[in-house]
Amino acid sequence: MHRLGLSTFMAVVMLVLGRCGPVQAQGVDPQFKPALAEAEFSSREVRPGDPFAMTLRFRNEGTKPGKTEYRVFTHFEAPERSCENIVIHADHEPTVPTTMWAPGQVAVDGPIILYAPTNQPEQEYFVHVGIFDHQGTGARLLDTYEAGKIRVTSTAKPASELAPEPLEADEITRRAEALASRIPQERRASLEGAAWRIDLDRESGAWQLVDKRTGVLWASTPERPVFAQVTIEDGERRLLWDVARFDSIQQRNGALVAIARPQVDGRPSGVTVTFTFEPVQGPDGVRLRYTSQAAGKWKAVRMRLLHNALWTTDADQGTVYVPHRIGIELPASQGLPGRRSWRTYDSLSMAMCGAVRQGSALLVNWSNVDTNLEVNTAWSDLPLVLGRRTRALSL
Repeated sequence: MHRLGLSTFMAVVMLVLGRCGPVQAQGVDPQFKPALAEAEFSSREVRPGDPFAMTLRFRNEGTKPGKTEYRVFTHFEAPERSCENIVIHADHEPTVPTTMWAPGQVAVDGPIILYAPTNQPEQEYFVHVGIFDHQGTGARLLDTYEAGKIRVTSTAKPASELAPEPLEADEITRRAEALASRIPQERRASLEGAAWRIDLDRESGAWQLVDKRTGVLWASTPERPVFAQVTIEDGERRLLWDVARFDSIQQRNGALVAIARPQVDGRPSGVTVTFTFEPVQGPDGVRLRYTSQAAGKWKAVRMRLLHNALWTTDADQGTVYVPHRIGIELPASQGLPGRRSWRTYDSLSMAMCGAVRQGSALLVNWSNVDTNLEVNTAWSDLPLVLGRRTRALSL
């Protein structure tokens, strides 16, 4: 087994609880019209005390993204559907801020892990979902029971036995070929060391890290070609910008330099973010660092690097290692969908983590103490994913 090194810098993840607010929202944000497209659960029947995963998909049916960051409310109500009958209260900030919900696009929220109550009768629960203005009046921009119901019953299958159907060998082979050809040779901007090669796509935010000794390809997020996410603000608004394409990529003094310029409402924000990849030794690896410059009122205040990248799957016999206390081993073949986050030198004893897939081992370390490590567990069925269960990393 061979080890690659990847050194990088910072990011922050935040989840906040909310409250039950007024039902109507007249004129709060008339051009932003969120709708619930789908509610997905690891199971609609859950044993008392067992965990279950929930993923919500929202569609913006308006003409503009949200003008501010609204919050998701999620209530599980019984025996009747009413805010007076909330048993599970799961308000939270959406995975993708509402300021980034482009018109017509679907925003995926979650998955998040919840637990079935043990102090209530075994019964059905109405799932009440919406979007509300937690920073202002508390008014709701969406209020629906279209997420359906779940049932808490002792006859449900234990959560530990739930799992998606594994992929057939032929399908894994097809997906491996699709992943290998994701970034065509003519679009690659590459940097190489003795044991590794990193490729950036000149036409998207996709990237990959190749272990030259094993041939294993460590990839960026398979959902959409996004390299990183930059949060910018001007004192009044805060926006999240997907680095879905670089403005330029150049070789400079043995390094690979990629530049991204976030926009606001289709116009330049004046912010320039420069990402630099450099070879390092001991062990042989690559360092990613970034800087930001502001030429106006907008400035970069937060960075999300990797962004569900360097993923490993059940078919890879993959595992993620997190230095929480004496250490956590997270096999890709286990666990419900969900996100877990650890803060450097708070819930992490070391500023590093590891991942293994197909005989290749990857070490990721960073130097900024304000960094949060996030591991996203998903039951994926995507054309680039070589398995049905994944663990992915974000900083």
